[in-house]
Amino acid sequence: MAVCMIAVALVAGMGCHDSGPSDPSGGTHVDIGTNRPDTGVAFGDSISHGRDSLLTRSALNDAGPDEPGYRVRLEELFAADGRVLHMIEDGEPGSESSDGVARIQRAIDTRPAFLVLLYGTNDAFMGRPAAEVLANLNVIAEECRKNRTIVVLCTLPPVCGRDEQQARIAQYNPLIRSLARELRDRWEGVFLADLDVAFQTQSVEACALINSHGIHPTRAGYELIAETVYDQLRDVTW
Repeated sequence: MAVCMIAVALVAGMGCHDSGPSDPSGGTHVDIGTNRPDTGVAFGDSISHGRDSLLTRSALNDAGPDEPGYRVRLEELFAADGRVLHMIEDGEPGSESSDGVARIQRAIDTRPAFLVLLYGTNDAFMGRPAAEVLANLNVIAEECRKNRTIVVLCTLPPVCGRDEQQARIAQYNPLIRSLARELRDRWEGVFLADLDVAFQTQSVEACALINSHGIHPTRAGYELIAETVYDQLRDVTW
């Protein structure tokens, strides 16, 4: 897949949020067909699964409050706006974007209104080329489009104390931004949550939001992920 390399530093909360059909309130409306309007999916690896987890999951599950990741905070943000939302957890610890391709239909079968797509950290650890990662993200997003599931594509938060892996993540992120733009040209139901920019522009060092292992966000880091995703969806109706 030819991916146009446009390395544009998008401000978190902007991304691909500024076009598409508008609703009467001035936001964006996306037709989700017969999908469930009160359901979202956290799709990806252990970062999507939850805090500090090293347990491999093999099925969809609703992790308890000890492993909330960003899901509970995202539900709270919607609730504060008067919108009921239940986040399904489909984060497979240790998985790569190719694994996401293999199991995306499982997530789509739950008929969610939207899916938060956060993949690439383990690809960076395995040395996967950027073109391969981008191709996999494209396939996952296309499956969502065919099923009218809104996609929130995420850039990757930093890893700390792991220079080689962070260098690959730094290669992936501009391409993920470009892919989000290209996907938005095909369908209005694509948004970009620029976690890379969000982590880098806080008042504290980015690595203060990553745990001692250097990979998973702290609780504050997960709350930042939720807020960055919500910023993309707050004015979207479906």
